[in-house]
Amino acid sequence: MPSIEIITHCWSEKHSEFATMLFYQLWSIQECNRVSQSKWRVDSAVVYPETNCAICDLVRAHDRDDSLTVERLTLPIDQFGRRSIGRNIAAKQSTADWVWFCDADYLFRPACFDALFNLQLPDDVVMVFPQQVWISRTHRGGDAVLTCAASSSSSYLKDLWDADWVPEKYNRAIGGAQIVRGDIARKYGYLDGDEKWQRPTMDTLADTKEDVAYRRACQRHGRILGIDLPGVYRLRHSESTIRSHRVTT
Repeated sequence: MPSIEIITHCWSEKHSEFATMLFYQLWSIQECNRVSQSKWRVDSAVVYPETNCAICDLVRAHDRDDSLTVERLTLPIDQFGRRSIGRNIAAKQSTADWVWFCDADYLFRPACFDALFNLQLPDDVVMVFPQQVWISRTHRGGDAVLTCAASSSSSYLKDLWDADWVPEKYNRAIGGAQIVRGDIARKYGYLDGDEKWQRPTMDTLADTKEDVAYRRACQRHGRILGIDLPGVYRLRHSESTIRSHRVTT
């Protein structure tokens, strides 16, 4: 059965909405697996600091869930702060046919994986990315969805797709939309051996320029291709939250 692993960083000790977004993401993957009729399988690997109890509890809740396997990769806070460290570890240990380096604000519908696993790609393509993603129309709208989810029962999740979404074009594989062949991920990791991008840091996670370096590294091994990938959504959330999302001791 073809498989993909979604690798996501998440840290919610200062901003609980990140845990809510991860909950949404894991729920969306579960729903995809439930309707796939065993045509394909989607699993998750969540990278989080070893002190982040809310994320730990969230992923442990899936330990006995047959519809979704969640690998837990806990790191010291300084290693977590450099996103490429966790991505490198997760990439090299993944067994999936595809690896999606993702962010917690992405959500999925089954059409996304139907399209991905039906691709007929040339052998020299090592990375793909969606050319269009459905996003919340405004940051305020995305924040409202997260606030409502945090105060509502799980039945509210069924109304998620009725939120105000608009299409956004992607012209490159940004940090949350880098989908890489599994053999490439295992062989080369994520900037494996690059001293700059494997150096621990206590600095902000908002400085995520490693995705640019990774795109360039992948281009040395093959082509990067934008594809039509329906059913990919992204929850916009407060810009001020992103700017204040800083790892501190």
